[in-house]
Amino acid sequence: MIRASSAGSRSKKEHALREYRRAMAEHRHLVNYLEAAVKVLPEPECDLLWEFAEISKGKCERLRRALERRKHRSAA
Repeated sequence: MIRASSAGSRSKKEHALREYRRAMAEHRHLVNYLEAAVKVLPEPECDLLWEFAEISKGKCERLRRALERRKHRSAA
């Protein structure tokens, strides 16, 4: 039976961290755009942007929890 190397798990951790950082940047862009758009766009469009920002926030939280679980597993 072939054992997985620690390098494989390290690359998964790096991939997860990179994905989390990308999601955080996307969320920041959406929130900045929403703050600017509130003054210009009608309410229905702002509500739609708000929904996208909430979805993005949930994705960031989900990825952060996954990273924390991975960190706790590797510490044990």
